[in-house]
Amino acid sequence: MYVEPDGTLWVGTVEGGLNVRRKKEDVRGKTDEFVHFTKENSALSHNSVSALMADGKGRLWAGTWGGGLNVVDLASTTVRKVEMSVDAARLTNYIGALAYDPYNDALWIGSNDGIFLYD
Repeated sequence: MYVEPDGTLWVGTVEGGLNVRRKKEDVRGKTDEFVHFTKENSALSHNSVSALMADGKGRLWAGTWGGGLNVVDLASTTVRKVEMSVDAARLTNYIGALAYDPYNDALWIGSNDGIFLYD
């Protein structure tokens, strides 16, 4: 899970994709509504989202368990798969942890094949 400073909630699920909840006003007051991003309705590479990490530059990184790395533009909620070389993609296909490194402006990726730095 990741919560933006404005309270927007992002949740990665097993086989349910990436979900976002923004607070929305209606005639009865505030309601909470989820929007679901899946492989079928977006560019998300896999429906099992296993790790989320924001980088402070308006991007949310989403690691999947079987589909590699994705990035979401938080302003537009556009999802795209991060393209890598064949070897790098194979090694980062199953992601269990993500950590943003502001000193190197890079992303540390923990996968079932090791730890990698994506810059």
